[in-house]
Amino acid sequence: MAELNEKEENVESVSIVETPTEEVLLPNEDNTKQEENQISEAAYREKAHEDSNEAFAKYLRTERELLDRERAALVLAERNLKAQQEEQIRSEHLVNISTFFWLHYLFNIPIIGFIAAIVFSFVGGNISRKNYARSRFIWHLIWIFVMLLIALAVILVFKFFGGAIKDILTDLFKDSIKDRL
Repeated sequence: MAELNEKEENVESVSIVETPTEEVLLPNEDNTKQEENQISEAAYREKAHEDSNEAFAKYLRTERELLDRERAALVLAERNLKAQQEEQIRSEHLVNISTFFWLHYLFNIPIIGFIAAIVFSFVGGNISRKNYARSRFIWHLIWIFVMLLIALAVILVFKFFGGAIKDILTDLFKDSIKDRL
């Protein structure tokens, strides 16, 4: 019986430690050291996990800062591009009322206006001004064509009816000259 009591005491002093492959019975002293090792290993793992979380959080912060900088750069670039496009639209398409006024005044000068319409039709970067000058150039060509037709008609009338018109005009002038004398 004494042997049995000693064995029971030995069994009580032995603890079971599970390892992945097999169960090992260790004495109580070693068990406390192993528990301490497990606790310190768990603390180490927890610390490593916290460190990795902190490192990951730091990585996320730096990535977010980079993304924010890139987003800010993109917004700035977008604003600059939009401003350039608006400036290009203004320079190519929009013409002030005063510009139209002075161009209209310039194009109405007989010979200088025709030359200015030719020049503005083909030179310059503003599309609206070019289109306006081209329309005025076409009107100048139409008026030149109409004036040539009228001149041709007058010449033909005087050629065919020259004698009759001459007699009518001389009769009118004779009467007005006689009245004055």
